[in-house]
Amino acid sequence: LYENGHRRIAVLRGPDGYLATRDELAGIHDSIIRLKMKLYRDWIVEGDWTMQSGYNKTKELFTSCPKKPTAVFACNDIMAIGAIQALRDLGMSVPEDVSIIGMNNMEQLQFLEPDLTTIDGNTSHFAKVITELAYKNALVQNHMGVKIVMPVKLVIRGTVKPLIKEPEDRPAERRKE
Repeated sequence: LYENGHRRIAVLRGPDGYLATRDELAGIHDSIIRLKMKLYRDWIVEGDWTMQSGYNKTKELFTSCPKKPTAVFACNDIMAIGAIQALRDLGMSVPEDVSIIGMNNMEQLQFLEPDLTTIDGNTSHFAKVITELAYKNALVQNHMGVKIVMPVKLVIRGTVKPLIKEPEDRPAERRKE
């Protein structure tokens, strides 16, 4: 989103109390700091990973904030689908008015119009690693926690539109004489 000119980015996150939510928020905060972006706390909203929460939270966000985000990052594809429908119901278009990225790269995304840009966390590889760890732990009887870091890739599809940078983001241009 940042590379496409978006600086006003809302986040649909998962519920408090989950390690995944904490890790995602830590990554988001790290990116905001690294990219020297402004953090709009009102634009980081808690959902519950359902389509309905993505819909409700997006509708609330876009009807209550005077300055609107140009993009939404949803911490799963299901909430992103709800967000797209909320924006449509508000008379907006994705990606023309608002860009959206989800996370998980669900197989069903191929039936969505426009098709969702998403982050692929390689779920099948993750499941294999978890299964192997569970098997080894059952043999060893070692129940210590394990943190697994999986590489991800961005799957670029149709829900992100590059923006022309806003005047305050644009470097000064030289005049031709």
